Amino acid sequence: MSQALSVEAQSSGPILPTRRVGEASNPGPVCHLGTSNPGGIRNKEMIYGQLPFGVWGIAETHLAQPGLRSTRSAFHRAGREYQRHFAVLPGAMVPLRSRSDSAGTWAGVMTIGDLILRPVHVNWPNNEFLEGRVQLTECWLGPFSFTGAMLYGWPSGPTYPQALHDTNAMLETVIKEVVISKTGPRYIMGDFNHAASKLPTIELLKAYGWIDIQELGFQRGVWEPIATCKGATTIDFVFISPEMIPFFRRTNAWPWFADHIILGAEFHFPVQPEPQQGWPQPERIPWHEVQWDAWQAQHQEVLPIEKMNVNEAYSLICQTYEHSFNGYLNTVDGLVPTGCKGRGQRSKPTKRAGALPLLRPSRPGEAHQSSELLGRTPQKWFVQFRRIQSLLHGLRAGNESATAQQYRAELWGAILRSRCFQGGFSNWWQDRPVKLQGSPTRLPLSVPQLDWAVSILRDFEANFRKMESSAC
Repeated sequence: MSQALSVEAQSSGPILPTRRVGEASNPGPVCHLGTSNPGGIRNKEMIYGQLPFGVWGIAETHLAQPGLRSTRSAFHRAGREYQRHFAVLPGAMVPLRSRSDSAGTWAGVMTIGDLILRPVHVNWPNNEFLEGRVQLTECWLGPFSFTGAMLYGWPSGPTYPQALHDTNAMLETVIKEVVISKTGPRYIMGDFNHAASKLPTIELLKAYGWIDIQELGFQRGVWEPIATCKGATTIDFVFISPEMIPFFRRTNAWPWFADHIILGAEFHFPVQPEPQQGWPQPERIPWHEVQWDAWQAQHQEVLPIEKMNVNEAYSLICQTYEHSFNGYLNTVDGLVPTGCKGRGQRSKPTKRAGALPLLRPSRPGEAHQSSELLGRTPQKWFVQFRRIQSLLHGLRAGNESATAQQYRAELWGAILRSRCFQGGFSNWWQDRPVKLQGSPTRLPLSVPQLDWAVSILRDFEANFRKMESSAC
């Protein structure tokens, strides 16, 4: 088996151990991140056991439901052979080919690795996930986490006449969900099936500070870019976010498959999440929900900016402008969401803890978020939703032991004390935008009866889904 086309293999002289601007001050374990296209994963699982420790995306798996079990078993055998534990996270299964009982059609994506992996759910407007073209994954290396997308674009040809358009549309959704709606260390990788120059979304990706690992290695002076497909074109990419760049060390490639090289990069991730420095930007105000006629007719107050310096005046103008939309939005509470405010308030970069962690996955029978990357406010509302649902499950169980009654009382207290509702949950309940028939007008101080809990859950779900849809 060929060795990796690593930095050491390409460099003519020694690499000096110098410190570069932007590198992590406390580098941690070595971890690789990369993409591959084996042209069908069956009988090639053992090859991945020879790749370094890390996370590896697989495009064009051809994996249908009947072959999933054998593929998982093969990866586990590879893990035992090479003394490692593979986490296998398949995307959507593809349909079986005609006249085949195991091989799927020419699509499918998968993520495997030595880290803890969990799927991330978002809205796919064109069913790209179900077509086996993309998946989002959250990766955990101890307390350090990063999130990203693995995708497989449509190839040009008579079978897919809209290949370039559909691939670009899929990238637009990925950028919206992973780049714009998420912070922290992230990646977007896969076989795009098109050169970067043909995809306008790549320029948008770069405008947000993202960079492909081949270009980053070239900028560092330790990598010469190579073609990734049949030695002729570059259609396989691993783009990383600005937060990932300080941990980057080198680019590698493994020519182990017939058509595509395996492209990856080595990172030294920190043992503990490091504070992130940046210029946080407010989200877009939901302009389509603004009552424009009423908003324009409101009284415009005169701002006392004559004696202010430029920074203070600009900050006050921006703040007043944002607050002017309160009461004129067709949202759940009629207020500008917290994440949409903050224009003109910062004069220097901020440091904050790592990215907002995702909630634990919902269990069978629990509600699901339509998208797990909508931000802090929808996440807090969803936590409240699950509290109410857990209370309802407890009441339906009918356990009257002291422990069960104490649990329900504490849970109801947490519901009432929730701080993500202006004025408290009880006050918000009286002025909530959606009021279903039969719902209680006021919330009780003690644990509600079963029929009231059912009404409260249905009512709050209607309000939550309305807020969730406006945040999409």
